[in-house]
Formats: sequence, structure tokens, C-alpha cells
Amino acid sequence: MKVAIIYGGASPEHEVSINTSYSVLHSINYDKYTVSPIFIDREGKWHSHGIIKSPFPTVEEMVLKNESEFILNDLRQIDVVFPLLHGENGEDGTVQGLFELLNVPYIGNGIFASAVGIDKVLMKNLFKQADIPQAHYISTDYLTWSANEHDFYQRIDREIGFPCFVKPAKLGSSVGISRCSGKEELQEAFNIAFSFDQKIIVEEAIQGREIEIGLLGNHDIYFSVAGEILFDQEEFYDYESKYMSQDTKLCVPAHIGDDIYRQIVDIARTCYGILECSGLVRADFFLTESGKVLMNEVNTLPGFTKKSMYPILWERSGVPYSELIDALINLAIEKHGKRR
Repeated sequence: MKVAIIYGGASPEHEVSINTSYSVLHSINYDKYTVSPIFIDREGKWHSHGIIKSPFPTVEEMVLKNESEFILNDLRQIDVVFPLLHGENGEDGTVQGLFELLNVPYIGNGIFASAVGIDKVLMKNLFKQADIPQAHYISTDYLTWSANEHDFYQRIDREIGFPCFVKPAKLGSSVGISRCSGKEELQEAFNIAFSFDQKIIVEEAIQGREIEIGLLGNHDIYFSVAGEILFDQEEFYDYESKYMSQDTKLCVPAHIGDDIYRQIVDIARTCYGILECSGLVRADFFLTESGKVLMNEVNTLPGFTKKSMYPILWERSGVPYSELIDALINLAIEKHGKRR
């Protein structure tokens, strides 16, 4: 079976994508698959034979060929594409649309789930309509904010309170996020967030535990054990905590009761259906000090390095990393066959 692994991309999450592909390329079963690595550089150019020798290589260390036209034609001969592209132009439905047009099976969520899932505002609005419990939030775009900056800060003070989080609407890996303890910190936080996106979201800070669960499947959905992220509560789970810090710990399985786990599964299943998800999802929750379960967000392309939460959740559920890759490939073929 011919499998293309596409990674890199013109996104602030470029390095995360490369790190993820390193794990997959060094774990996939080469006895089962003929693997074609395809690298997209920061300018958006496609290169075949993007061989990776370390988790964080320089472009000079990679074996690249600039063959964009050949790649697009050759993709039609691929049995399954594994897009490991985080952020815009990869996780947002754009590259999924390309695969749909080429009629090529691909791993993960489709156009709608990807487009809505990457936009925190659209996603939370849909969840709100379905009465999914979640933290309070408000959002704005750059033009609206720049015309009424002071009024919007007053609204945050009135409706959200402090501390709060200011985030770009369409970015992952905690890029561009700021934690604000008071109104004096908002302007800098907004400037940072708007440097990444034209739309931002402001969320209340929830005091509690961060619990995550993995979902796997198309129509038949399987749920992993739950996991908990342990980190310095004085800060937040930012980019450094996720990928650099030695202090961040993952507790898998999480120490929660059966009733809490069932609530998490029920909410995750509902959200999976609302977004019309397929393949894989990591659902993130808050468990408040009073025992209330709140949906944080759904990740339609969760981190997929060997040290990422999603693969660890499945490993502790009895599905090793290489077998998880096999399962995702089979789900992609299943989904594509049913669509046709």
C-alpha cells in the first residue's frame, strides 16, 4: 500500500508538524507500506523525498526535490495520504479539499470538521447552541476591536473577568495565547493575538484540572482512557509547556471516577457528531473544583508525536503507536469507500 506523509507547511506550527512526522516516519510499518514523504516549506512549496534524520532538522539537513507538479499528479496514485499539517493550510480543511478533488483517501477529519474545528469561535458557537457546558467567552475581529478598543476591554471586565485568556481564533499548539491578570495587560495580549489572526477569542480562566480523551473511528467511535495534564497552575499550558518543559507531566489514566469519565465520553460523543468528525479527535475538558465537567475544545488533528497525549492515551488503552497508525489508515480507506 502506498502512503504519502505530508508535513511542514506555511504555518506558525511548522516545527510541530516536522516533529510529528519524524515520529510517524520512524514508526510506520515499512513491511506493509511504501512511504512517500512530502515536505511543504514555509513558503508553501512542495518537495518530494523529505527525509528526516532528527525531530527538529534544518532544511539543509533534509533531502528535498522541488517537484510540485509531479507531486500533485503522483498523489492520484497514492492509496492513502496522512496529512500531518498543523494550523492553517493543513488543519483547516484546505488540504482536505485538495484530496477530495483528487479523489484520494486521507487520514482524519473532512472539510467541515477541519474548518470549524480550527476556528475556536465557530466551534464554541455550535457547542453553545447544543447546550454543551463550557467556559464563558467573547470574540471580536480586528476592525471591530480597533474601532472600540476601550469599550471591548470594559466588556471583558464586565462579562469575563480576570484572569482571562486571549487567543487567536484559528491557531493551535498554544501559539499566540496570553494570560491576562488585569485590564492593563489586555492591549499587549491583543496585539500578540492579532499578529497571528484577524479574529480573537477571550475566555474565562477555569480553576480546575485539564482532562483529555482520545476518540477513534468513523461511524463506530471508540474512546481511550482519560488523561490529565499536570503543570504549574501559576502559568498555563503554553507552547513551552507542551513541547519544551520538563516540568509538564501527563497522568494516564487520569484519577477520576467512573461517573466523571462517563460524562466526558457522553459530551465528547455529542461534540464529535456536531462537527461531523471522522478518524481521530482529542477532546479537551476542564474538571472544576466543584466537580463540573466543561468542554474546552475539540482538536481535529491532535499532536501525534510519540510523546503527545493522543498516542499515549491509546497506548495506555492497549493500542501501540504503530498499530494506531494502521488503524487510522484503515479508517481512511473505510471512509473513502463509503463516500464513493
